[in-house]
Amino acid sequence: MVAPPSRLLLDTNVFILGFLDLDSSEGRILRALMDHPDVTLILSDELVAQIRRVARRTGGKDWAGHLLSRIWQDYPIEYVFVSVDEKRELEAQADIPREDIGIYLTALRGQAECLISANRELVQQAATRQRLFECLTPEEFLRKYLE
Repeated sequence: MVAPPSRLLLDTNVFILGFLDLDSSEGRILRALMDHPDVTLILSDELVAQIRRVARRTGGKDWAGHLLSRIWQDYPIEYVFVSVDEKRELEAQADIPREDIGIYLTALRGQAECLISANRELVQQAATRQRLFECLTPEEFLRKYLE
């Protein structure tokens, strides 16, 4: 087994699905990363807002607050700033879907080594741009680094 990258960006779907079902691929990643204090998760305002929004729709505002508090308590975090101007600039010149630009920039600004997302479109778009970080689905990440 290869050691996981030290700087990860988990997409919103990984947090939501993982906390809903700890036996899912996403949940297995979240549990395994608790045993890897050398792995830092990258967060930004954009990602936290997405997590909060989806978690509220999925489990209510109390569950959203609980999920965010667990992220902050259970994992080493690095918080990065992505400006509105950066988002606008990339939106004008890139072929990344508009709703994914903030996550892509979070990965870049946070110097993520790997982006984990079940969102196939986001993974494919990020993987084709400059190859600055690895992009894997939760299942691919598990097979490569945790199993």
